[in-house]
Amino acid sequence: MSSSERIGFIGLGTMGKPMCLRLAAAGYEVTGYDIAPGPLKEAVEAGVVAGANSAEVAGRTDLLLTSLANPDQVAMVMEGSGALAALRLGSVWVDLSTNRRELIQRLSENAPEGVSVADAPLTGAVDGARNGRLTIFIGGAETTVAKVAPVLKHLGQVISCGPLGAGNVVKLVTNQLWFVAAAAIGEAAAAVVVACLLYTSPS
Repeated sequence: MSSSERIGFIGLGTMGKPMCLRLAAAGYEVTGYDIAPGPLKEAVEAGVVAGANSAEVAGRTDLLLTSLANPDQVAMVMEGSGALAALRLGSVWVDLSTNRRELIQRLSENAPEGVSVADAPLTGAVDGARNGRLTIFIGGAETTVAKVAPVLKHLGQVISCGPLGAGNVVKLVTNQLWFVAAAAIGEAAAAVVVACLLYTSPS
C-alpha cells in the first residue's frame, strides 16, 4: 500500500494510539476512532482525522486496523457496531488485538465479498509501539500479507506465520513461553534466597 491509501484505526488505547500516530507521522491519511473522547482528541491534535463511529471509519478506508482490549470488544465493534458490514470491496481489515483464532476466522467468513482479513497480534509493549519496534505476528493469505506489510513495517518487524488465525496461535504460544520463563526465574530466585539464608545462618 502506498501513502495515498486511506487507513482507518479503531481503538486508540495504550497501544493503539501510539501506533496510529506513527502511521499519521509516516504520511498516511489516517482516520481514527475510539469510544473515549480523550485519546481521540489527542490523535486529532497530532494530525489524525476523527471518525464519527466505527462503521463510518470502516466504510471510508482502504485498510482498517483494530487494536482492542480483548476478543469480546473485537466482536462488539466489528459485528455489533456494524464495522464489518461497512468494509468496502477491495479493502483489508487487519486485527492487531490478541484474539481467538476461531473468532477471527468466523468474522472473516462473514465479511463482505471482496474484503480481505488478517490477524496480526503483537509484542513489544508501549515503548515498542512508540518507537516502531514491535514484533508483529501476522496470519493471512500471502497476497494480503504482502499488501499490508509495507504499512505494518512502520510499526515494527513483521513475521508471517501462515494462514488466517496463525498470528494469534504464535502470539499465544509466545505468551505461554514467557509465563513459563517468568515462573522458572521466580523459582530460581526463591532457591537462591533460601540457599543464602541457610549458608549465612549461625550454626
